[in-house]
Amino acid sequence: MNFLLTPYGRLVAPSFLLVAVALSFGGAGCSEDESGPSGTSASSSGSSGSSGISDDAGSSGSSGTSGSSGSKTESKNEVDLTFTGDITATLKGKAGTCGGVPGGASFQVRSADLGVDPAFELAVVILEEEDWPQPTTVLNVTSGDKASYTWSKTAGTVVAQRDRSRVDFDVELGKVAAAGKVTVKGSIVCND
Repeated sequence: MNFLLTPYGRLVAPSFLLVAVALSFGGAGCSEDESGPSGTSASSSGSSGSSGISDDAGSSGSSGTSGSSGSKTESKNEVDLTFTGDITATLKGKAGTCGGVPGGASFQVRSADLGVDPAFELAVVILEEEDWPQPTTVLNVTSGDKASYTWSKTAGTVVAQRDRSRVDFDVELGKVAAAGKVTVKGSIVCND
């Protein structure tokens, strides 16, 4: 099981955090209601056609599940991210969610939304004023070699705009409780 380090220094299971974040943010900000696979091409060192990421609690946002029935609204958000290191992938196209509580923000993208393997998700969460200069940034690999990576806030930058219009990455994330790293460069631009 993957764990996340909260801003308060506690480890929590990611499904619990995703539920808490989804309930806290309630889809406010520049978030679309739901989005599925965009059909936009993406590349990675692995194969494409991921089966998706499960939300254990059915939180709002992108489902990332391929082959699901029902109508999904395509995300209007633009993702242009490059991952190197333990994960090598490029996420480019329309995907991701943006939102937040008053005074905060959240940004999330899932590789499955763009058909990229391995399945992973990148999230930035800002809950309080003190989080803005160095927002909590977590990457969870949910298939294959499952692992979590977090930003130590010493290598690189994550810059989120206060109007929730975008977040820019030039950061190195370290593997939790093991050696390893992933470098993330690029942006998520919110277009809702």
